[in-house]
Formats: sequence, C-alpha cells, structure tokens
Amino acid sequence: MELKERLRLFLKGIFMGLADIIPGVSGGTIALITGIYERFIDAIESIDPRNIKDMDLDFLVPVGLGVGLAFLTASHAILFLLNNYVSLVYAFFFGLILSSSVVVYRRKAVVNHKNIFAVVLGILISYVAVSMGYFGLGHGPGVVFVSGMLAICAMILPGVSGSFVVLMLGQYEYLLGSLKNLVYQDIAVFISGGIVSLVLFSRVIKWFLENHRELTLSFMVGLMLGALKLPLDRITFNGTVMGNLGIVLSCCIGLGTVLILENMK
Repeated sequence: MELKERLRLFLKGIFMGLADIIPGVSGGTIALITGIYERFIDAIESIDPRNIKDMDLDFLVPVGLGVGLAFLTASHAILFLLNNYVSLVYAFFFGLILSSSVVVYRRKAVVNHKNIFAVVLGILISYVAVSMGYFGLGHGPGVVFVSGMLAICAMILPGVSGSFVVLMLGQYEYLLGSLKNLVYQDIAVFISGGIVSLVLFSRVIKWFLENHRELTLSFMVGLMLGALKLPLDRITFNGTVMGNLGIVLSCCIGLGTVLILENMK
C-alpha cells in the first residue's frame, strides 16, 4: 500500500476517534461517510491473533493509530470542558444521545409488541443502572476491562457510540483522566477488553443483527433513552437568561450534529 493511502486511512481514523470519544456519536457513522465502513467491518472480522498474516493490517494499523491519537488529544479538551462547563457539555451529550436514539429507531422497519418490549426493557435496565450509581462498580481493573468489552460491542452496532456505554457505566470521566495522564495500566486493560470483545463477540453481534436486527436495535434505543437521566442529572440551570439559553443551545447543537452526520450518508 502506498504511503499516501496509509496517510488517508490515518486521517480517517482520527475523525473516527474524535467521534467515538463523544457519547452519542458513532465512529461507524464517520467510517460510512468516508467510504471505509465495509472494509472496517471486514477488518474487524479478520482479527485473529492465531493467524496474523490473514489480518488486514494495512487497514487496521493506520486507522488504529489515528483513533488512538484522537483519543489522546481529545481527552485533554473534553476534560477541560467538563471541569469548567459541565452543564453545557452534558447538555450537548444529552442532545447527541437523544438524536442517536432517533437515528437508530429509524433503522427499524416494524413497530410491534416484541420491539416495544425490547425498548421498554432497555429503558428499565439503563435507567436503573444510572439511578443506582452504576451498582457501585468503582474503577477497578475488572470494571475497566468489561467497559472496554462493552464499548467495542456497542461500536460494532450501527449508529451506537462506544463512549455512550462507558458513560452509562460511570467510567467516562475516569477513563478520560487515564488517557490524559497516560495511566498505562488502565489504558492497557481497556484495550485488552476491547480486543477480547472483537475476537469473541463481533460474530455474535453480527449474528444478532442478521437474525434479530429489529429486536437488537429496539433494545439499544431503550438503553439510550433510559440513560438520558445521566446527562440530565448533571445539567444545572443557573437562573440567568444567557446561561440557560446556552444550555438549550448546546443541547440543540448536539441534536443537530448526529442528524447532519446521518443525512450526509
């Protein structure tokens, strides 16, 4: 592969990484817009540590480096915003997650009792998880490992953000701090969870999408809607007209971002 093509994939990986680090925006959507989604899925399926020569390393390496660089650089900016403009940031996340649930819902063809049940089940599970403080999970290696597994599982699903799952598990700000401060143990454990997920569960998720697509997407819509409690709890209206207007505007920008990206496809 030519150097020019590797640089092109590297840049696309950067845009995918910037999308994936923001809850509600899917790196898969960026891959689709930039024309590499099908190869992205095929490359994921090719991952097999026992047979490295058949892996699409010409694709995985430059894209992976781009995603990693985006994660490292964007973590500084997002943590700064969270520390100084928490209500505005979570209002933006609220809009992103809400519009993402609309996008995923639009991909279902049928509204029936089974799909409605799946939506309600997803709402209940995520709402309870958020309300109970993520069941007191803490930030131990096991929790970080599982977060990596679930985040990668979510990324494979169409329109679903991996960082949304990390946010729902209460690990988002903690892992951003680990990225910013280069806590190699946390980073390595999270990546290990992601690799295990790719090897073990990518085919399982693909099977669910091929055989129970509507139920799977309905459940994901429910998870998103139930988890809206999390950013909503972190939004504080301060009583000033300009401050409250900024929160509403930030939410609207989040709503519009995902819808624009979706329409670009």
